[in-house]
Amino acid sequence: MSVDVNFQPVEDHIRRATDGAIREAMLQIEREVVLEIERQKLEVSGDLKSSITSEVVDNVATIGTNRKYAPAVHEGSKPHWAPIDPLRVWVHMKFGLRGKEVEKTARAVQVSIAKKGTKPHPFFTNAFERWQNKLPRFIAEAMKKRLPA
Repeated sequence: MSVDVNFQPVEDHIRRATDGAIREAMLQIEREVVLEIERQKLEVSGDLKSSITSEVVDNVATIGTNRKYAPAVHEGSKPHWAPIDPLRVWVHMKFGLRGKEVEKTARAVQVSIAKKGTKPHPFFTNAFERWQNKLPRFIAEAMKKRLPA
């Protein structure tokens, strides 16, 4: 005699719980990235923070941004001639300068970047490193909340 047991409903429930737990963890890491940007005072406009998103596809999680300047902020940059218009906006917002002072300061920043590049500010790396050890326990707890007792 034998009895067939269909575990598919259990597997589906576990998969949904896992997916939900991973999504919840990614939202927490997103928040940590935003807090890291704030801790390092990396922006004045909020544009970078508001662009941080995460996505989970087939149990692969991706956290990122679509801002073209983000790699230069995160990794730093070699010396290059930075466009002046974004520097003017940054100088105005960062220092509250106006008129000729904006132009003078933006040009000075542009020359500095052309000579020295920019320092790295690894906001993604720092945020993820803070979460790396917490992640397994967080996901296990999140799954526990989603699975029946």
